[in-house]
Amino acid sequence: MQQTKNINKRNPSSDYLAKAGWQFCQSLLWSNQQFTDAETEMAIELIELYLSKTENHLRRFISFCERVQLAKEFLQNKPSRFVPHPLKWLSPFFEHGFYGTKEWYLDVLQERKYIPVHRFELRVFAEAYLQYVLEPSKVSFHKSKQAIMQYKQNDMLQLFNNTIINFNYN
Repeated sequence: MQQTKNINKRNPSSDYLAKAGWQFCQSLLWSNQQFTDAETEMAIELIELYLSKTENHLRRFISFCERVQLAKEFLQNKPSRFVPHPLKWLSPFFEHGFYGTKEWYLDVLQERKYIPVHRFELRVFAEAYLQYVLEPSKVSFHKSKQAIMQYKQNDMLQLFNNTIINFNYN
């Protein structure tokens, strides 16, 4: 289980969130692949670069997770597509990777202005994961799982379980 002694739950470090973000990405996009320690560290640095562009790391982390979910959905709907290596996909200079999900995410936010619950399952998943990351406990896990179960999407629940396992043991 992750140690939580030095985590500021209201304003965790971008480094801590970047590591959790990497676990999220790897669980959703590269679950069957292993990467070297150096590749992992560089991927975490790229995520931290994204997170550090604002004072509100928590809000940015949630948007990061929502965008990763949008990429995962895209891949599920387009079986001929694939996700390149994480260092390419996370690079701010690769427009067909993470940074290419910006328009998709902005479309979701635009729709939420008119229909606040539009694609809200993405946000619930992201917030559930964040809640667990900030307080990795059995209670937190069950609260997060209950929130996701409200959407009755077994695939999403399985992805959540996988992200928690990955967070705890990788």
